[in-house]
Amino acid sequence: MTGRIYAKNLGINLDLGGEKELFKWFLACLLFGKPIQQEVAKKTFFEFEKNNLTAPKKILDSGWNKLVKILDKGHYVRYDYSTADKLLEVCGQLLDKYGTIKNLIKASDNIKDLEKRLLELKGIGPVTAKIFIRDIKKVFFKIKNEPKRVFAGIQISKGLEKKILKLEQELNPAIPWIAPPNLHITIIPPWEENDLKYALKKLENLKGGLKRFKIVFNNLSLKYRQGKASLIFLEGEARKDALNFKPHLTLARLKSGNYENMSQKIKRQKISWEEEVFSIALFESILLPEGALYKIIKKIKLYPKEYLVP
Repeated sequence: MTGRIYAKNLGINLDLGGEKELFKWFLACLLFGKPIQQEVAKKTFFEFEKNNLTAPKKILDSGWNKLVKILDKGHYVRYDYSTADKLLEVCGQLLDKYGTIKNLIKASDNIKDLEKRLLELKGIGPVTAKIFIRDIKKVFFKIKNEPKRVFAGIQISKGLEKKILKLEQELNPAIPWIAPPNLHITIIPPWEENDLKYALKKLENLKGGLKRFKIVFNNLSLKYRQGKASLIFLEGEARKDALNFKPHLTLARLKSGNYENMSQKIKRQKISWEEEVFSIALFESILLPEGALYKIIKKIKLYPKEYLVP
């Protein structure tokens, strides 16, 4: 075979937009990204298919020795050891950071951001990224238009963010604190939404009864689930006529480890932080293995007090 190789040449149907087909193409791109004959890379890909190694976890579970045997069977001899190393490393990173190729695509703002995220995976070079993106441009936009997990919330100010970062350093820098870009206050819990225009209209209607308001954060607490420390919360009070909700900010999700020694430290914290709310936002929540990624779809500014009719 001469010329470019495409997903359809390998029997991969990317139009389905499913994880299985997306990963098969990703795997093929890892093989075709090496300076090796296309027929050799193609034959090697079919060996992976024959051995049912077309998912990242299956590749990791198979182990280095089996991968080398499959690569050798496809006559991928010159690069068998280094490619086995690369496959294990890339699949491990993919699972740890995104879970799936589809999640990687969902987390990307655009094609350029997708390329950046691919290149951040150690072992992925510009050639591999270019081949992968070339065939999934159409499916990229299809996936981006699938139903989204959305919620209404408030993005915190840079001033409050700095106070939180300072507090976290004082308490324990080693705790798995939520990254600053993901810090937010939830107003309406997440739901699945097909029609973002409708969701934004609902948010605009909510805005109609709201003026700018203040939240006073005055309590730091450690929450427990099944007897184990689970969350660190920053709780507060909002003006009563602003919203019918109890504002809270999740600072950390504690998956494992003993944090009992934090309890007294947290109780001793004296907090009285004011946060003025100038806007509300519609967020998208993308669930990843390392925690949810929150992306703002649109911000809606709140009216100053003087513009509201009494």
